[in-house]
Amino acid sequence: MKKAMASLQKNYYKAGLFISYIVAFILRILFLSDIPNILHIDEAGLGYNAWCLAHYGVDRYLNKMPIYPQNYVYGGQSPLYTYLVSLLILTVGKGSLSLFIVRLPGLLFSMLIVIFSTKTIHLVFRNRNLTLACSFLVSVLPYPIMQGRIGYDCNLMFGCCVIAMYSLVKYTSTEKTADLCICGTAFGLVMYSYAPSYIFVPLFLSLSALYLLYVRKLNIRRILLWAGCVCVSCLPILLFIMSLLLKLEPFKFLCFYIYPFASGRATEVSLEDFWSKVWHSIQITLTHGGFIVDSVPKFGTMYSLSIPFILVGFLISLYHFGSSLRKRRFHHSALFILFYVTSLVTMGLVDAIEIYRANFFFAAYIYFLLLGIYSVYGFIKNYRRAFVTVLAGGYLIWAFSFIQFYFHIYKVVIYPHSLYFIPAVEAIEFSESELSVETIYIDAAGFSEVQLFFSPISPYEWTETQCEGGYGRYNFVINGDTDLSTENAYLTRKENAEFIEMINHFEVPHETVEYENYYLFYFAE
Repeated sequence: MKKAMASLQKNYYKAGLFISYIVAFILRILFLSDIPNILHIDEAGLGYNAWCLAHYGVDRYLNKMPIYPQNYVYGGQSPLYTYLVSLLILTVGKGSLSLFIVRLPGLLFSMLIVIFSTKTIHLVFRNRNLTLACSFLVSVLPYPIMQGRIGYDCNLMFGCCVIAMYSLVKYTSTEKTADLCICGTAFGLVMYSYAPSYIFVPLFLSLSALYLLYVRKLNIRRILLWAGCVCVSCLPILLFIMSLLLKLEPFKFLCFYIYPFASGRATEVSLEDFWSKVWHSIQITLTHGGFIVDSVPKFGTMYSLSIPFILVGFLISLYHFGSSLRKRRFHHSALFILFYVTSLVTMGLVDAIEIYRANFFFAAYIYFLLLGIYSVYGFIKNYRRAFVTVLAGGYLIWAFSFIQFYFHIYKVVIYPHSLYFIPAVEAIEFSESELSVETIYIDAAGFSEVQLFFSPISPYEWTETQCEGGYGRYNFVINGDTDLSTENAYLTRKENAEFIEMINHFEVPHETVEYENYYLFYFAE
């Protein structure tokens, strides 16, 4: 009988994890190319860069195999996401670029967040019910879903941090040298995910090393080994940072080239408004921010129901940290407190605070959330069943409401925000094949990357045919100053009232073709 019960519990646990992972995967891959219903300009630039690297070995600015691909004149894009997309173009895409391909790395890392968050909670608490709760919650919380469905290169830092924290927790459990080396390598890989990691990783590892040395989980020799593994695994990034600071000429390292073209980004790091940026980071990551592709005000990043438990978990973690320092006895909560404090410091030093920039906060929030739930459950002795029932019911209601909204109602309002674009492939193909026009004007706020994403051409051809406002026969600026000519066609967003009014008052009558989000204006012969 005991064996039967143990087998049942074991199968129940495995089945629960399997179902959670399946739910997580479905919520991340369902309509991936259509929701969000836009192409973000960063997705367009990243996708075209990856296509150029896959086919020509250069980014769109003709930098040969850059460790940090260039994105517009002033900055770059993190190599991990870009080169993953290049690999997917050559394999899954068979040479072609698509929105699905560009968003696929985000989906894969979002699944890794679910899996490794669950493994971390299991390692820390050794409680199967809490592990199942973790797998379910991370599967259905809004931000882990939404950030896995948009092709922002920065979003991979969340997943990389979750994996790295799991490796750190595992080392503290086993204290094996091999696990320490894996941990160092994992944190080195975080450096390829997003530029704020250049501040976050060394600061967090320094604080963690001091703490682990203090509680006798590390010695000096192991700290040096740990640091060596980090540095070796992220050596190309360290060389890139050195090239920025010293303003070096481009040079080759292994099969990559180091181009210090993003040196201007170093000016974005400052102590100005430090505390206001820290407070703003806390506010938006716990509630919602200004970008609808990151969060929806009605549901927030983790549902309102999670906030009290996150706060409880944070306060208990602070207590554990203080007790750990007083007794010189290791506690996992100390690592997550150090992680969160380092995250706050990092965000206090960078500009333009948005949720996607602070995405790595959620690696700590997941721990605080589960610790808060576990602690409240332990405190309530006579009402545990009621507590679990109400809590599970509450999350199910929130989750079903969010899923219903996200997959049936949710849409990004694209205008006047110039960074969001709804594809207009059909309209452009009609203009090219059916109309004899000199120039096709496309309402893309001056960004040629939108057209290059859907109809990529050689970066050498793009460079040679660039002109003011576009390239070749395309111009990407439509506003009240746009020249009207019967030799051209104009594809404008329906919200662009200024241009629509201007062309309606033009002296020559025009033809209009209406699409879902655009008007195509042209002049009949």
